[in-house]
Amino acid sequence: MKIRLRVDESVEEGIQRIAKTYIQRSIDDLSDPRLDRTEVVHDVRKRCKMIRGMLRMVRPAIGDAYDLENVWFRDASRKLSGLRDADATLEAFDLLRQHSAHSLPRKFMDRVNKVLAKRSEVASTGPLDWQPFFTEAIQEMQAALDRVPQWTCADEGFAAIGPGFAKTYRRGARAMQAARREPTDEHLHDWRKHAKYQWYQVLMLRDLSKSKLSIRAKQLKRLTDLLGDDHDLVVLHQLLTQHPDFEKLRGAKAFGKLMQSIDRRRAKLQKQARKLGKRLYATSSKKFTNRLEQAWEAWRSVEPVG
Repeated sequence: MKIRLRVDESVEEGIQRIAKTYIQRSIDDLSDPRLDRTEVVHDVRKRCKMIRGMLRMVRPAIGDAYDLENVWFRDASRKLSGLRDADATLEAFDLLRQHSAHSLPRKFMDRVNKVLAKRSEVASTGPLDWQPFFTEAIQEMQAALDRVPQWTCADEGFAAIGPGFAKTYRRGARAMQAARREPTDEHLHDWRKHAKYQWYQVLMLRDLSKSKLSIRAKQLKRLTDLLGDDHDLVVLHQLLTQHPDFEKLRGAKAFGKLMQSIDRRRAKLQKQARKLGKRLYATSSKKFTNRLEQAWEAWRSVEPVG
């Protein structure tokens, strides 16, 4: 599904249409027992984040509705995070293994993979009954769907989205600077969060300048992937060093090398993210938003075909 505003609709109509489509698709997926639970959780959580990014773009225009819905979609995503976390750590380990194939003993890595795979399998097909979580989520999603018509915009045109977009841009730039000065896990996670919000917003607006904004969307996606891979390694590191399931493995000589491998991979990912982020935030938020407004006016001035 394409998440973008249409030239023949108002901002209010656009955000309501996109939100209704995403929420309804989430309800449909959660209601279908044939679908893989891991994929359903991943898709539903992603849609919640996309809606939050969209709401941030129109935050000044929709007023009090923002506070309620932003918190609601944040909490809805968190409630379903447990299943996805186990799968994400296994994926992070697989990627790490690809980049460290020649530096770590194969037998030791097989042992680590076995424990992680078991944890992922238990989370997705184990004794925990996820249906009550899904049933509750469906009911809450339906309630959210019923609230969407109340998302009314006090402003129209670019005035409805410009201030929110500029704020998202500024926060992303500041989060990047904080992460460059002090690359703590918290700062890096915050940078990724704001970069994702901007990515979702650019996806919504990419028809304004298809070539330039499509390129920016791809670059923002790449940035969030780099920072996301880094975050997954943080979670993997914590799991390996703290969880009882890996206590025996921590006594192996290769365990220290595995930790070093994680640190090296994180350093490389962060270096790539800093380089890309420098390009993405080279222009001030004011200049970028002004250019976006010009593109908006040119886009809206063209009569829609048909």
